[in-house]
Amino acid sequence: MVPIEVLWIVLIILFGFIGMARGYPRELGVTTMSLIALLALNLLEPRLQRLETALESILRVNILSRPDINAINALIFSAILLLITFAAYAGQTFYFPGSPKKGRVGSLISFTNGLVNGYLIVGSLWHYLDKFSYGVGAWTLVTLPLTPRAQSLLPYLPPAILDFPFLAGLVVVLMILRIRR
Repeated sequence: MVPIEVLWIVLIILFGFIGMARGYPRELGVTTMSLIALLALNLLEPRLQRLETALESILRVNILSRPDINAINALIFSAILLLITFAAYAGQTFYFPGSPKKGRVGSLISFTNGLVNGYLIVGSLWHYLDKFSYGVGAWTLVTLPLTPRAQSLLPYLPPAILDFPFLAGLVVVLMILRIRR
């Protein structure tokens, strides 16, 4: 097992190379969809917690233990994020108009946009796994407890720093840039 921060960095760099291969007009579409996914998860989170509380009060019994609930929540949030990410990368993508710059400048912009997408996607996965106590049981890919370096990175993961108004503003700006002619 490798420390989670090493896996995180490797995956972000992998997204950078994917971004370089696809070009930044396509990667900006993935950025938009990633921000929409974070916005949706931000809206879903309190509703899911209210649903858990309502079910427990209606049934007047705890059907599942906290680790089971954490595992279910981690899987729900990860699945939503991964499905939206898959949809953003697959098939007909959300493409920004214009042609990408040629040469090193275009490659650098595309690589950087890919790094941003990796940070948004992989960082959000890490955030929700941490939020739900890495509740994926035997499927866990990380060594617990986290290293001090990994613990110091947790406050800088996307859902921890991108609140609802900021996410909504970013999505609006990207949508305006997308429809602008």
